[in-house]
Parts: sequence; C-alpha cells; structure tokens
Amino acid sequence: MCSSDLPAITARSTRIELAITEKGANVAQVVDGVRYKRESLAAETAASITDYLKKAAGLDIDERRKKQRGRCGLKLREESRRAIMDITSSGSSQGLRLRIDIDRDAQLAREFEDLGLEPEQVKMLEKTADGADRHGVILVSAAPGQGLTSTLTTLLKRHDAYTCNIKTLERDVQRMVEGVDHAEWDPSDPDNDFPTQLRSIIRRGPDIVMISDLQDPATGVQASKVGLDGPLVYQGIQTKDGVPGTITEWFRAVGDLKEASKSLAGVVTVKTMRKLCPECKAPFTPTAEQAKRLGIKDPSKVQLYRQSGRVQVKNKIEECPTCRGTGYFGTLGVFECMPIDREARKLLAGGDLKAAYTHSRRTLGMMLMQEAGLRKVSRGETSLEEVARVLNPEKTSRPTAAASS
Repeated sequence: MCSSDLPAITARSTRIELAITEKGANVAQVVDGVRYKRESLAAETAASITDYLKKAAGLDIDERRKKQRGRCGLKLREESRRAIMDITSSGSSQGLRLRIDIDRDAQLAREFEDLGLEPEQVKMLEKTADGADRHGVILVSAAPGQGLTSTLTTLLKRHDAYTCNIKTLERDVQRMVEGVDHAEWDPSDPDNDFPTQLRSIIRRGPDIVMISDLQDPATGVQASKVGLDGPLVYQGIQTKDGVPGTITEWFRAVGDLKEASKSLAGVVTVKTMRKLCPECKAPFTPTAEQAKRLGIKDPSKVQLYRQSGRVQVKNKIEECPTCRGTGYFGTLGVFECMPIDREARKLLAGGDLKAAYTHSRRTLGMMLMQEAGLRKVSRGETSLEEVARVLNPEKTSRPTAAASS
C-alpha cells in the first residue's frame, strides 16, 4: 500500500480514529495535537479497512468487544520511509472503535530538556531531583490528548535510573524508559485492583514511583501515604482545569484535606501548542498592544512570527511542502509549575486553595502558563494566535488546515 492511498498519513497525522457502527464510520485525524474530522466511510469500506488493519497487527478479527493492541508497519513509497502503526481495537454496544497511532514511539521519545519548561520552572523542579529533598507527591496533569503520558515518562528522565530504583504503575504502557521498572495493571485480575497493586509497589521501597492516572480515588489515598519522607511520586491526573482543577481532583480522591496536603511537593500542568513551521513562518513587527503583553519596550526593534503555510517558489506562491499548508510543524509543551512549601501546604490543609495559589505566585515566583506561552512567542517558537487558541479556547475559533482535507 502506498502513501497516496492514505491521505491522513501524508497529512502528517499522528493518530487516526474510527468509530464504526452498522451504518458506517466516523473518522478523525490528529495533526500537531489538533483533531480534525474527515469524511465518513461507508459501512462496507470501514469493515474492510478494520479487518485488514487488525489482521496486519496480529489481532483477532472476530473479537469485537475485548480491547486488543497490536503493531504493524506501512511502507511509504513516496517518502522512502516506513511508518509504524500501533493499532488499538475495542468495542461496546454502540459499535467498534479503532485507534491508529502513527510512529508513537517517536512522538513520546522526548528528552527532559526538550519538554518546553522555562528555565525558572526547571529551577523549581531541581529541589526534587536526585537529592535529599526527593520526596513527596508531584501532581502532573493535562487534558486528554494533551501530553500527559509523554510528560510523565520524560520527567522520569530527570533521574538516573541506574543509581535509584524507579517503578511505574500504568494502565497502558505506551513508552518504556531505559532502566525503569514499568508495571502494567491487568484489569482481568479480580484479586489485584489498581490501588492494591500500587500499595504493593510502594511497600517494596522504591526511590521514585510514577502513577499514570487517578481514575480510582483509592489510588490517591495510597499515594498520599508516602508523606514527605518516602519516595518521590509523580501522580498523573487528567483535567483541563489547570493547577486549581488538578489540586481539586487530588483532594476529591484522597478525601481528607490534611492527608492530601501534607505530602504535596508541587503541581505540574501542561498544554500542547503547535510550533510554527520553520520554513514558512511569516515575520511581522508587533503592535504597541502586542508588545505590551509580551513585555517588549521597543516593538520597532523586535521581529515576531505568525502562521503562513505558503512559500514562494520562483514567481509562484505555493503550499508549504514541509507543513502541508497548516503553518505549523510539530508541538511543544507550555507549562505552569506550582511549587508547594510549608506555608502553601498549611493553606491547602485549611481548604484555601486560592490563597495557596497566590502565595506560590507572589512569594515563590511561580510563572503563569500565559507568561510561559508568551515567552515562546517572543522567541519565535509559536504564534500569538496559537497561545490564544490553547489558553482561551472558548474565545477563539477552531483552527483550519489544508492538511485536514
């Protein structure tokens, strides 16, 4: 099969989703972290594609309910490369769902230095690196599909896996980190639920534990028991409500404000932004208002960049072949890292989340996510429009792209 048969692949998609029913299939693709709908497929076509991919990935074609995972390769003739596709199949009374992750390992293989943390944020995390203060719970959060898995696994790379004992508990191990003991929870084992397996892992005395999610509230109860003298715990939480929403979810899971607060060492929340295409980004001089937002004193001496998607070839303007006309190429993380000290824990234990947040901002120097995003704009990494789209989604329209067609 050549790449011309798969427009979603040639459009630089990293994920393709099919929701299949007897009437047909709804199709969507993800390009640079943004989800686009594609044209629906007829039922017969969808069934043929599904069976072909499941067979290629070594899955049971007749199994329509149980979750299955497999992998296969696809040769892209025009691009002289081979794409690796991770196929996930699951079903319910509503129909079959097929998810195709394209080159997933490459997407998740990031170094800590490339996450997108600002220098001030890295400095705040240094306290819990490999030293005497490597204890407590760090809550790590993102909205679904916004980089939670890659952030969690990359944070583990801060530590030397060969001089300390690092373990994980995950529902789906998507990325293996060298030297780390990854454990995948088996939902079919009735005698070993997720919180029970976590308790068993903590009792073995690891130095660092990474927990993929907080779906079961009892997981938070077990994680909170490590205190400030036990292992360092990275607790993953899915939420789109930033630092306040992350802490609220943690409190809800633990169920006791004092217990939930006493072990907290920090909160890291991330959102994914698109990077401007290096080949076609268009330079411009910021207005006085834009310069003020960015902290620029003299806008006439500063050059920013915006999305283009077009390049000049001789005397003709054409679609950029690098980004396929979107104006963006790849993604980066924008972070808000809340350090938590004794005073912040005291305020949180008393139920005053707003005061704790203000304390971290004013006293501990926490950088807001908007500030971190604008910092990336000033360096030409992304655009003002992209920052507005990600941080104020209700006020901006959904992006369009030639790659989604």
